[in-house]
This record gives sequence, structure tokens and C-alpha cells, in this order.
Amino acid sequence: MAYDGEQYTRTMVMYPNPNDLIHISKIRTETPLQDMNVSIDYLYFFMGLGVLVIVCGLLNYFTMLLTRIRMRQREIVLRYVNGADRWQLLQLFDTELLIIMMVATALALLITAWFLPQFRDVCCIEQTDSFFLVGVMAYAVAVIAVSLVVTMVIIHIACGRQLQQSLGR
Repeated sequence: MAYDGEQYTRTMVMYPNPNDLIHISKIRTETPLQDMNVSIDYLYFFMGLGVLVIVCGLLNYFTMLLTRIRMRQREIVLRYVNGADRWQLLQLFDTELLIIMMVATALALLITAWFLPQFRDVCCIEQTDSFFLVGVMAYAVAVIAVSLVVTMVIIHIACGRQLQQSLGR
């Protein structure tokens, strides 16, 4: 918006490519009034940022998992010596991960349901609540499945090394 001395006038900037990025604070002032909806590119951008945050969180969890495995080395060896197989050791750590992921999913669904009306108004999206909540659930199930598989691989490798080192002494 520009001030010409008496009133504010809207200046319109034409972008040659609709995929060019516009700073989010300027999208309302540099686009015509009748074209107020946010481009799907911004939704993909913010979705990508969300995926990046989740990946960073999972990497942090996996780092803490390896640290806990090293700290609980004696417990793991005792369980193994007393007859626990690797599957039972995997279940020990995966149960903890599932509890954390279920609490996170419940919080995500609560926050999504809480902010959904404002999100639809800002983005001018006319979909039902179930459309978004099903998407959040599918996304959560995919993240849980991938993290369980990665956790199983990490635990299998780390526990195998720890058991070999401890039993080899």
C-alpha cells in the first residue's frame, strides 16, 4: 500500500511467474483484493517445514535412543542372558516410542481441530473437517511406521554390538 497524501492506494505488482515466492507479509498488499486466497505453493512450503521439524525431532529421538541403549547396557545383557531374544528387546524400546508417538498424535489432532476454522478462513479452503483430520491421521500413521522401522534397525544394530562387546569380555 502506498500513501499519496490523501489516501492509501493499493499498488499491484505483477509477477511473471505464479510460482515466484512472495514474502508472506506482502501477499495481502501486493495482490488484487479479489484474489486474496493463498497459493497452494505456500501450503506445500509450510508442509515441507513441518516435515523438516518432524525429521529433526526424530533424529534427536534416535540419538537419545542410542544413548539410552549404551546407558542400559547391563540391563540389556542381563535380559539377554536370562533368555530374552532380540525381538523382546525391540519390544522394550518400541513400546516407549509408541507411547511418545501416540501422545504426540493426540496433541497434533487436538491442535489441528482447534485451529482448523482459522486455517480454512485464511487459506480460503472449502473442505470438511474430516478431510483435514483424516490427512493428519494418515500423516501420523506414516511417521509412526517409518520411525518404528528405523528404531528397529537402530536397536538391532546397537544391541547386537553391545551384546557382543559385553559377552566377549
